[in-house]
Amino acid sequence: QRKSQIGTQRKLGQLLLDAGHISPLQLARALIMQQQERSRLRVAPQAFGEFLVDKGYIKVQTLEEALVQQLRYDEQNRRVMLGEILLQLQALPRLQLARALQEYEQQFWSRFDG
Repeated sequence: QRKSQIGTQRKLGQLLLDAGHISPLQLARALIMQQQERSRLRVAPQAFGEFLVDKGYIKVQTLEEALVQQLRYDEQNRRVMLGEILLQLQALPRLQLARALQEYEQQFWSRFDG
C-alpha cells in the first residue's frame, strides 16, 4: 500500500484487484463480509447495500453484481452511488429505491434519538 502512487490513498482491496490477485467478485464478497462483521460488532453502521438485502429489496447476488460494477467505475476514477447502479441494473424501481433509502435513513437516525 505504501508503494502505491505518492499522494493517493489506495485501499488494499483495490491494490489486490489491480495486481490481478483477486477478481472484482471476490473483492465485492469480501467487502460485504467486512461490512456485515462491522455492523454485527457495532463498529460501523449498517451499509445501505446490506440494509437492502436484509429488508428483502434485493438479493445478495444483486448486491455483489452492483458492487462489482461500482469497482469498475472506481477503476475509471468515476464515483457512482450504489443506488444509481441498482437503477442501471434494473434491480428495483426508482420509487422503491427512494422508499428504501428513506427507511434506511430513519433507521440510521433513530439510533441517535433519545
